[in-house]
Amino acid sequence: MTKPDTGRKFLGNFSVTLDAKNRVAMPVSLRETLQRSYAEESDRVIVTLASGEKSVAVYPVSVFNAYMDTLGSASELNADSQALLMLLSTKARECPIDKQGRIRLPEDLIEYAELGKEAVFCGHVTRMQIWNPQRHEAFVRNAMATMAERMKSAEKAVNRDKAE
Repeated sequence: MTKPDTGRKFLGNFSVTLDAKNRVAMPVSLRETLQRSYAEESDRVIVTLASGEKSVAVYPVSVFNAYMDTLGSASELNADSQALLMLLSTKARECPIDKQGRIRLPEDLIEYAELGKEAVFCGHVTRMQIWNPQRHEAFVRNAMATMAERMKSAEKAVNRDKAE
């Protein structure tokens, strides 16, 4: 197996549509990253629940397998890790990527993420996510608000240190 090119990351966000057969086209730049960084497995992805957000996670197969191995190696006594492992693995599906660069999303994941005809396909460094546009906008807005507060706090600390 070819070692993944770790220099390329899944980045950006793109407006996409789901067709009547629940297929969504993977944006070209994300598909190119998959092909370049995970060449031997670039004809398929794993889709499952996104842990922590109400969206669909889209993983290169080897990244998903490594994540499951990490969760699986957690102590059998760690109920949270075991519950997450069970939930993500039972909802996971391997999805082929067709010649038009589309993946077909399972109905249960579409319902979980509250996806309609419109969606947002996002890079998330080592994986991707598919969001309901309104949920994605709210998530970004909240994250930006938190980021601004953290930056203000750091700025105050730097200024306080300079004053001392």
